[in-house]
Amino acid sequence: MEKIIEFSGQKVRFRATMRTLLIYKRQTGREYLADAAALRNIVRTGDDGKPLLDANGKPIIDLAAINTEALCGVAWALAKTADSSIPPMDDWLDQFDEFPMLTIMTELFPMLSASMKVDRKNG
Repeated sequence: MEKIIEFSGQKVRFRATMRTLLIYKRQTGREYLADAAALRNIVRTGDDGKPLLDANGKPIIDLAAINTEALCGVAWALAKTADSSIPPMDDWLDQFDEFPMLTIMTELFPMLSASMKVDRKNG
């Protein structure tokens, strides 16, 4: 799955593949699936499991549950998967005048959810 998000005057491409897990682990020393699941869980859901939406139709985020390090790491790993030429995470983050974490998180939410799906034929 791939998505382009525009922020800080740039179009940034994000992509999720199995390679993303390895990129994330090498950069952070942590497990991508665990951190991505935790990030996915910051979106409030209803009894039906679907995201609750605000008046603008955006998912409602539990701000107290945000792990900034995981969010930045997951975003960087998804961007690095899409474009292997991007610099190390700290340098990549420094190139943005603004990094609207909540906007990025809500835009990446479908990608994180898709990366957590289990193939019922093989699972």
